[in-house]
Amino acid sequence: MSERVTIQAEPREETGKGVSRKLRKQGLIPANIIGKDSSKISLDPKWLSKAWKADKTFDMVLAGVTKTVRIQELQVHPVKRIALHVDLMYA
Repeated sequence: MSERVTIQAEPREETGKGVSRKLRKQGLIPANIIGKDSSKISLDPKWLSKAWKADKTFDMVLAGVTKTVRIQELQVHPVKRIALHVDLMYA
């Protein structure tokens, strides 16, 4: 078993299509943490594909706190095959 991937995340306040497009231009992916403690975040996609291929769980560092999350749903661009949006749940 390989070591779990760690991905940096930042909280975000804004929502909507325009904001998501701006995040993607900056090289980030808009994401939601769904469940009891739901929140909106943006992720660095560098290690996301590695986490997806492994076991869909990874460690997320958000506001200095590391938590284990699981990918619930990953939306991918149909042609470019890049991540557009991610829904996460605490593991």
